[in-house]
Amino acid sequence: MPNKAIKSSNDRIDSSEQTTLRLSDDIGKMADRIGTMADRIGEMAERILKTQEIQAKNIELTQKSMLELMQAMTKQMEFSNKLMELMFNKGGNMTDKQLPTWQLSKSTEPAKKSE
Repeated sequence: MPNKAIKSSNDRIDSSEQTTLRLSDDIGKMADRIGTMADRIGEMAERILKTQEIQAKNIELTQKSMLELMQAMTKQMEFSNKLMELMFNKGGNMTDKQLPTWQLSKSTEPAKKSE
């Protein structure tokens, strides 16, 4: 009987060792998969950072372009205002007969056509 008990005990130890080795192997495979996923996450994070850098430059260029456009429009409006002021000032010194037909007289009535 002692031989049977020893054999049974040895079998359990062998079985336990095999189970431990299988678990260890499974844990190693899982660790490899986790490492692979971590590498992919790192690569994606690098791509995201590069995209953000590119987008920041694009936003900056867009803002500069919009500012330049707004400045050009402001200059155009200033020029148009000066031109209109000159036209009105010159037109204010004219008599109704000298005013173009499209311009209203000071009394807000249409200019009289010369007969």
